[in-house]
Amino acid sequence: MTAQWIIDVMEEWAPLNWAMESDNVGLMVGDRNRSVSRVLTALDLSEAVLREAVKGRFDFIITHHPLFSRHIQPINSITADTTLGKKLMTLIGNGIGLYSAHTNLDVAEGGVNDILFNMLGLTNKEGLLLLNENNPPIGLIGYLQEAVSLQDLAKHVGAVLKYGHVRYAGRPEMPVKKVGLCGGNGTNPLFLKAALAKSCDVYITGDLTYHMSMDTQESGMALIDGTHYATEIPIAEAIAERIRSAAASKGYQIVVEKAEADGQTFKSI
Repeated sequence: MTAQWIIDVMEEWAPLNWAMESDNVGLMVGDRNRSVSRVLTALDLSEAVLREAVKGRFDFIITHHPLFSRHIQPINSITADTTLGKKLMTLIGNGIGLYSAHTNLDVAEGGVNDILFNMLGLTNKEGLLLLNENNPPIGLIGYLQEAVSLQDLAKHVGAVLKYGHVRYAGRPEMPVKKVGLCGGNGTNPLFLKAALAKSCDVYITGDLTYHMSMDTQESGMALIDGTHYATEIPIAEAIAERIRSAAASKGYQIVVEKAEADGQTFKSI
């Protein structure tokens, strides 16, 4: 099959026009018409993931985070003097295509936020914030089966995300039941205001800051920081399963694997 077939599968799931305006999604590197037989999925195109792709002779990579975004300075040269240049040279030199589905996959059914919602065992799903009437909402709201303490919910988040040092802001004994969430970096003030306006007891995301946590908990809502990586890394396996299932339904033979590299940048002692 060709790279374009894989792109079609991804864009039927998460159309490009669902991405936020500032986002850069789609085919980053490669030839749409090139034959593909081995696909690797990952959250980021880190150096470790790229080494894994080269060693495993993968010819296509799908990441959640784009290799480069629209708001960075223009790329005036591609050389081995920079990290980005080395990655691009390695991709092209080894004939590896790269595709990214980011905020469009955050909002898709079965995407980042849906996965996090289901992992936490929430019910009565509703959207957190609708920025565009033609697109799905960003972030989700749901309910726990019964109220639990904030501390116990934070422990639960750490357990399901397999990250044992989850931070939270709020009284440990505070009862929480209504949960807002946004995988990755959901710290846009509009998201926080929406969670407050919809009377969420707690909001779960990553990349929370000191002042943000202070201001929000003083408004009456607790926060849980599951980290950017841990709240999003499950999407890598979901992408792999989506491609496998689509190929199997057509009788196509293709190898699709999730990268083994650990991209959690923060370590705890």
